[in-house]
Amino acid sequence: MENVNVDNVNMKDYRFISLGGGREVGGSCYAIKIGRNFLMLDAGIRNTSFNRVPDITPLYSLWGLDGLWELDAVIISHSHIDHTGALPIFMRDINNVRIYSSQATPDMLSAQNKYDSSYNKARDVASISDILIPVEFYKEFRVKDLALKFFPAGHITGAAMTLIQHEDRKILYTGDFCDFNQYSVKGADVPEMKIDTLICESTYGYSKSIGAADLVELAQRINMLMNHSGLIACPVRNSGKAPEIALAVRECMHRKLIPEFDIWLDESSEAFCRVCEKWNGINILGEHIKPINDYIHGSRGLIISGENFSRQPNLAFNMSNHADCDGILDLIFKTKPDKIIFVHGVPLIKSPRNIVNEVRERFGDSIEVIHGINGQEIPLLNK
Repeated sequence: MENVNVDNVNMKDYRFISLGGGREVGGSCYAIKIGRNFLMLDAGIRNTSFNRVPDITPLYSLWGLDGLWELDAVIISHSHIDHTGALPIFMRDINNVRIYSSQATPDMLSAQNKYDSSYNKARDVASISDILIPVEFYKEFRVKDLALKFFPAGHITGAAMTLIQHEDRKILYTGDFCDFNQYSVKGADVPEMKIDTLICESTYGYSKSIGAADLVELAQRINMLMNHSGLIACPVRNSGKAPEIALAVRECMHRKLIPEFDIWLDESSEAFCRVCEKWNGINILGEHIKPINDYIHGSRGLIISGENFSRQPNLAFNMSNHADCDGILDLIFKTKPDKIIFVHGVPLIKSPRNIVNEVRERFGDSIEVIHGINGQEIPLLNK
């Protein structure tokens, strides 16, 4: 197919819809239209017992698609269920549509498929990870008239920002991103270039972020629990957090904030640590961090597991792997977009921060900013 010249594509042919994940956290699923090019960005589910799946009917009613098979590609930013959980449900209609992700995301999804019970409830195929097309960070790939490129987004192993270029127009979809380094994954590597439109998550754009692990506070909690019991447990709802927890606790030992002891990982947590080691070039297993099979009854230490423990004192671990309001503003300074579409956040009337208002205060009329609702069609480009 011949490339469509940007002069022949009207402004009205650049469109955006939140199918899910508009003014909410969860169910992230977005669609963009550039001429006759159609992309779906993520396909997540909501963490609810009803209305879990994004509503894709606007693709039919507004854009005239006959089915999901008319999409040109699906882009997966990272493995979390609120960005991937609807994929198995959509697969019956997606058929031969190509689904792209970073190289590490299939491995992360494979670990989720095997160990994460919440993900298992959402899927109806053997393994979504087998159908993903992995692409290296920074390597351009083509989808019809569009040139795409993944950039590291921080957040979790494999998380990717997606740069979408049509002729001289540039659109950046952040997915979930983290601007600071964590123990298990580095912060986002933002493409420092002029962007026409930024589609940006805003999870902590309307509140105060917990931020990275506070090692002093973490060490105080561990020491207090260790004074009462030689064995403590850290239940993790999402085993993908296990690498960050294990490394943070080990760092407390390195800084001599806590005594040395062993950290045991259940099968699920170990699997995510192995993926993290493979793709982030770091060593996790070893030096106090061991598989649960190495645990000896009566040993002193910490167990990280997806199961709840009633007999051992539980360690509460607070951290965030999302950029906060200041991190989002820094991203805007670096990319200088003409338009921002905020997603994946809940605007609050009385909140510590309001990312929409702060962008307008700092940048005035130079940037058009909107936080649309699900099902609302929005022009993708500024006028």
